[in-house]
Amino acid sequence: MATLGEWYQTAKHDIHQLWENNKELLPSGYSILYSPLPEQADLVIVGYNPGGNSTDFDVENAGSIPTEHEYLNESYPLAKKMRQLFEESGHLELLKKSVKTNLIYFRSRDVKSWESIPKDIRTTLETRSIAATTSLVRQLKPKWIVCEGFATYDRLCEQLLVSKDKNQNINSAVRVSSITGGPLIIGLKHPTGARWSSSEKNETLKWFKSYL
Repeated sequence: MATLGEWYQTAKHDIHQLWENNKELLPSGYSILYSPLPEQADLVIVGYNPGGNSTDFDVENAGSIPTEHEYLNESYPLAKKMRQLFEESGHLELLKKSVKTNLIYFRSRDVKSWESIPKDIRTTLETRSIAATTSLVRQLKPKWIVCEGFATYDRLCEQLLVSKDKNQNINSAVRVSSITGGPLIIGLKHPTGARWSSSEKNETLKWFKSYL
């Protein structure tokens, strides 16, 4: 099995080449990691795809592994919401040591922008990204995978061959699935894509305190 360093070099080369071949359709570029990449992590956080536009893309730095976890220091809404969730549930240390990535590495302003890319090209971009993320998860062997948004959760469960009968709704904001001998996969209603009720937040914090 390849080392994580080898995984990253392969993923970076593949994703950069896909971007080079389709850069007119991908002016906002790509991003692979939002945290350092340790040899093992108990928690992996997976988003759907990077948000933003071309001003958020620096091709010179896009291939670098971050030295700090963005969710600990950045002030954009998703980082703040996720940091708050882990801090208030008493798991800030777990967040600090986690790996944050996305299911799809190519950046778009929103879902509509992403879906405007011709379907055959978009399918290739998604398939290659998801395969790399799945490989990363299997190598890290985490105890927990937290998915930002149910669309992310559903696609990752499908990729990891999780049976639908393993899915459990904890509340309207949290779904979980388990893999025998593998991680607990946790799907969150998107932290910034929809407003959470106070009961959803409180129930989720209580569940995080008990099961993470």
